[in-house]
Amino acid sequence: MRELALTNKAEVSQGPLVVSVSSDPAFFKPKDWHIDSIGPGQTCRIENLDLQLDGPLLSRLTEAESARVVFDVRPADGDGSPLAMSEHNVELLPRSQWGGLSHLPEMAAAFVQPNDPAIERLLKKVAQFLRDSGKDPALN
Repeated sequence: MRELALTNKAEVSQGPLVVSVSSDPAFFKPKDWHIDSIGPGQTCRIENLDLQLDGPLLSRLTEAESARVVFDVRPADGDGSPLAMSEHNVELLPRSQWGGLSHLPEMAAAFVQPNDPAIERLLKKVAQFLRDSGKDPALN
């Protein structure tokens, strides 16, 4: 998720509210966000959108599978039906069908450099070697 916002289209303030997201099958852990109140016509941008993915479930995929993601907004006291609901279809892909490497293979390196001090030392040595050889020491 890149962005999540809630807009109050009613003519009165709403709150406290709970915004929830879940999936079927559960490829991420359900998450709730609490909103104290939202005035009429106001939009509340929700922070901390990181979802905890179910790595074992995703790694077991051998073919594409459809999933459903459901957002709902309820009163925080839990009484009554949802005030708003939104459903979205998502296609889960196995590793063999991920298209990232065929389109931008150079981007794969952005995910593999470990945060180990040894890597930084190695990069400095390589840059110095390039500099000593009269080459551009810049490393991308």
